[in-house]
Amino acid sequence: GVDTIARLTPTAELGRSPVERYPLPGGAHTLDSLRNPLAPADVFVDGRGIVWTTLFLGNAIARIDPALARDGTGEGITIHRLDPCPTSDPEATCREEFPPSPGGPSRGPLQLEGVLDADGNTVLAFTEKDVEAIGVMRFAPDGAELNRADVPCDCVAPLGVALGRDGSIWFSEGDSNALGRLSLDQARPYVASTAPIEHHPVPFGTTNEDPEHPR
Repeated sequence: GVDTIARLTPTAELGRSPVERYPLPGGAHTLDSLRNPLAPADVFVDGRGIVWTTLFLGNAIARIDPALARDGTGEGITIHRLDPCPTSDPEATCREEFPPSPGGPSRGPLQLEGVLDADGNTVLAFTEKDVEAIGVMRFAPDGAELNRADVPCDCVAPLGVALGRDGSIWFSEGDSNALGRLSLDQARPYVASTAPIEHHPVPFGTTNEDPEHPR
């Protein structure tokens, strides 16, 4: 399906394993749909079994509660919209995909990781490829959003992301041939200006840095 999340339950004969499909609310579920595509990209399952996915063209994060989800329906799915692309600063606005998305520009949420904090809340970190930032969001166990921040990565095309044991956020800089490390301020973790970033170039590689923004 299109704009759908699937769950496969493995059996001894993998090719015959049952697959349940959950269409995302508001998505383009057929190839000839007139709706704007959401483009689910990455999937993460938190410590409570809640499923999260980035919506690359939909500028959003989806939350799926397996206890409420029903095969073939959008039940148990909540869409959390990200902030719109910046418009006040032309240098900070979202990069358009090619061909342009009919839904308009998106921050381009791509890869994500997460962890449960000491209070049982889910903290998600994800790359925002088309606005060159790292997104961080925190959700209560019932799915209510508690905090969010978008931290500029000072890089080009952040792609993969992983969480360090010390709470730092590592990410790949796709066109900069480097790895980035973001350290959230433990006193103010959702204030973007307090999060320092380190860049670690990959040896012997090539770079495609933006000539207008050399490092």
